[in-house]
Amino acid sequence: MTTQSLAAVKAQFSKVLDEVAATHERVVVTGNGSPVAIIHGRR
Repeated sequence: MTTQSLAAVKAQFSKVLDEVAATHERVVVTGNGSPVAIIHGRR
């Protein structure tokens, strides 16, 4: 599981989704240093 800031995810949303879909690895999205969401692919 990786962690990325909301700003980083917003800047590269398509790339993040492609990586999640390919690897099925979860991405924790943080806002102001606190987790706010998790992106995960379908299996």
